[in-house]
Amino acid sequence: PTRWGNGAASFESYGFDLYRESTFGLAYSGGFREKFIYGIEANYYHVAIKDGGSAGTIGFDAGLLFKIHPYVTVGFTSRNINQPVIAHDELAQVMALGVSVNMFEPLTINADLYKDVRYDTDIRVGAEYEVIHQLFLRVGVASKPSSFSAGLGFDFGIGMIDYALYTHQDLGVTHAVSASLHLQRQPIRKIQ
Repeated sequence: PTRWGNGAASFESYGFDLYRESTFGLAYSGGFREKFIYGIEANYYHVAIKDGGSAGTIGFDAGLLFKIHPYVTVGFTSRNINQPVIAHDELAQVMALGVSVNMFEPLTINADLYKDVRYDTDIRVGAEYEVIHQLFLRVGVASKPSSFSAGLGFDFGIGMIDYALYTHQDLGVTHAVSASLHLQRQPIRKIQ
């Protein structure tokens, strides 16, 4: 973080030797008067198929957060605003509108409307509970398709480690692990 805003870089990879999807991202965020936060991100998407070649494209995301009350935050995000195409396939263009309520310090309740322009609107509800200092338990459900998720997160001040599992009626269980490192120590889990 700087007085002009925050920067971030990300990398995600999914797949194996025969098929791999990778995403590299650069993001920037800033805010006004601790009540309004905005962010933008540029992502480079790459797909590689063994003996089938590879392709890449760039997509842009944007988001807004409004702290409308000390306990209530409202957010909006739009992913792949520029409607990117990779190897003749349109990437998912997604919009989400959500609210987060934190009336009781260890518990945060979240709900959002999630809309992929190709599918019906999905209603998602989740909760995060701080079990002990810096250790978070998370659960969530989604309506379309019907799914359940759960996970744990540990915030160690200069970064976070998260684990989650997602269930899907057709695809089964998916596991996810993430780690982040802050170049400058951050206040733990607070929107500033």
